[in-house]
Amino acid sequence: MAKIKIELFGPLTMLGKNYLQIDIPDRGITVKNLKKIIANKHDLFKNNIRSIAIVKNDNLTTENEKIMPNDTVSLLPPVSGG
Repeated sequence: MAKIKIELFGPLTMLGKNYLQIDIPDRGITVKNLKKIIANKHDLFKNNIRSIAIVKNDNLTTENEKIMPNDTVSLLPPVSGG
């Protein structure tokens, strides 16, 4: 297992910090499975994890994309404007 640091932005920092640390397999994990782990570990994300974007190495990801231990990962909340 490897620890990854996931940066948080905007209202996602309501956890009282600007990052999460999550253990993932050394062989990596899909974005879909990473979202499941985050939702199960933190109540703040349980109901809205589907609307949160995962960014890997400064690029938006797809659900089947793989996150590796050396990737830079961020969670972005939904953005709205007027």
